[in-house]
Amino acid sequence: MDVFPDLTGRAILQLVPTLEAGGAEKTVCDITDAVTRAGGRAHAASAGGHYAPIVEAMGGEIHKLPLPSSHPAVVWSNVHQIAALVRAHDIDIVHARSNWAAWLALIVSEIVPVRYVATWHGSVATGGMKKIFDAALTRAEVVIANSQFTADALAAHHDIKRVETIARGCDIDALDPARRTPADIADTRRHWGVNDDDFVILCPGRLTRRKGHKVLIDALARLKNPVKPKLVFVGTPYGRSQTPKVLQAQAEALGLGARVIFAGLGDMTRVYAAADLTATPSTTPEPFGRTTIEAQAAGCPVIASDAGGFRETVLTAPETRTGWRVPMGDADALAAAIDEALALPPEARARIGANGRAHVKAHYTLHRMCAHTLNVYDALLHDA
Repeated sequence: MDVFPDLTGRAILQLVPTLEAGGAEKTVCDITDAVTRAGGRAHAASAGGHYAPIVEAMGGEIHKLPLPSSHPAVVWSNVHQIAALVRAHDIDIVHARSNWAAWLALIVSEIVPVRYVATWHGSVATGGMKKIFDAALTRAEVVIANSQFTADALAAHHDIKRVETIARGCDIDALDPARRTPADIADTRRHWGVNDDDFVILCPGRLTRRKGHKVLIDALARLKNPVKPKLVFVGTPYGRSQTPKVLQAQAEALGLGARVIFAGLGDMTRVYAAADLTATPSTTPEPFGRTTIEAQAAGCPVIASDAGGFRETVLTAPETRTGWRVPMGDADALAAAIDEALALPPEARARIGANGRAHVKAHYTLHRMCAHTLNVYDALLHDA
């Protein structure tokens, strides 16, 4: 399953509302690269965004459409334009990466002869309007679940023809800490405004309430260890969100203003290498959580919420420990885990980091994810 099939003469169209920063959007880039390396033609339809030039650099062709729009006239226009793309470029498979994109893919698959695949990147609804909105995802010929947690939830709450569990992957080589020089690390820390001898806790990801940033700031204020770590948030808010201002005000109120840094976006291969510990304290279960495996691939110990996909990716047994898992939303438990990490000698943290890298290398590589996805495509095409 880790060998790429030959996709010569085949064309894949991925649908995603935008190509701004995010897990689904990053995976569009990864699969674009894999399809082209397998001899196929890679297309992506979206409203554009941060990752669009990367998709093109990897050999993909971007078709800019207002996919996020729910206006009936625009939706109908999108359906006809996607159907026209399928005909014009001899598309074999349409791969939807959101519930809204799934509705478009489903309708198009009824209009023109094309196979339909969907990846379930988000949480699985157990009822209400979201479950209805997600219905088009369930009607794909193959539904790809991004973790066993997601696959189990799908089996419990949805009737689906075929589910393939394909965990997200990361570039193990690009994240190799041996590739980062002391000068690289010093430069990144200088950009953050932290000293060489500061202990840095990194929190990567969108600045949204569900990522647990407020809990992490609370935990920072409750540490008992005399070491005073710096907390670096790497990520941006959605649109005009006031989250950064809210978090900054919280930090100031707790007397932590100088120790909480908002670094924006950055080269993650350098970012993880410049951190001593990575925290992902999400307050809702993450379907997978790519940043946690990226941190481990970079040899950085992790603390994550004890829920969702993190239960698969973060190992806590003493002999194989890659990090710590703590109850969601529990600032005291989070502080205790950070204190434990702070108390470890550097060589003990290095062993945990090495365990994490070995764990990711065995189960969560980008090559493995891409090969498995392309083999799903290949099997579907030979089942025609």
